[in-house]
Amino acid sequence: MLLLIVLIRIALSIVFSVAAITKLLDQEGTREAVQNFGAPRASAPAVAIILPFVELAIALGLLFSHGG
Repeated sequence: MLLLIVLIRIALSIVFSVAAITKLLDQEGTREAVQNFGAPRASAPAVAIILPFVELAIALGLLFSHGG
């Protein structure tokens, strides 16, 4: 059971990392996507910059935390 949890955490970490990297590489597309999700036009650039770093933090948290 522990092995399954570790594998799931690794898989989720990869998903969040890839999502963050693609957002960082395509900031214009990320801003557009953020606006399409309903964020106000004025805050979309800030959200587009912050969101990938939040995703990277989640990815690292999945890898380097213990479920105890």
